[in-house]
Amino acid sequence: MTCDDIQLLHSQRLLHELAPAERAVLERHLAECEVCSAYARQTTALWRQLGETPVPAPRLRARFETLLADRAAVPAFSLPWLPLAAALLLGVGAGWLVGGRDAAELTALRGEVTELHAQVTVALLEQASVSGRLHGVAYGREHASEQSRITEALISAVLTDPNVNVRLAAVQALAPQAVRHPELVSAVVVQDSPLVQLSLIDALLESADASARTELAALVRDTRIFPAVRAYLRDRLARSV
Repeated sequence: MTCDDIQLLHSQRLLHELAPAERAVLERHLAECEVCSAYARQTTALWRQLGETPVPAPRLRARFETLLADRAAVPAFSLPWLPLAAALLLGVGAGWLVGGRDAAELTALRGEVTELHAQVTVALLEQASVSGRLHGVAYGREHASEQSRITEALISAVLTDPNVNVRLAAVQALAPQAVRHPELVSAVVVQDSPLVQLSLIDALLESADASARTELAALVRDTRIFPAVRAYLRDRLARSV
């Protein structure tokens, strides 16, 4: 496996999606490769900031409200907002941040958190490093149902990201809602990787959308698709009749 493959496995481990055999491969590589080992330490620390930040004490409530009020004056999004996004999400979920507030204020604050999730996702997906963009996909996957801008960013990653692993991860992130995004059918033909084409086909067929199935059937003879992928598509369509 390449270091990029190992970094993808590490991202899957953070999401608790790694089989025991894959975990063993990952651990062996990390024990031998200092670059990937350092990457794993850094990304694990970041992931804990994103998803495992403890609920802040009540004394921090005023600080968070001040940060939210000041956010409109910040000219550009920066990565130090990541821990804030996680903390705000937990705070709103627990109800501690808005205790005693009315429903309108609660709705407004949840809107702020949703917008912050979108900013986090887009910022990570624009990182120069593959590992950073993979984390963007993982973060966006958790919040794709909240805002269309997150879904659009994931679709853009499928269409334009230069790294195959990032595109594969983005397809998996979009799979639960593939039925609502017919543009994923057209994404099949622009891929330069048969693995991404196969993943897109699987996601669309498993969505059980009749229109997607019809559009995919038209691709069986499309020479822009790898021959082996066309054969796979033909077989999948025949078996799912």
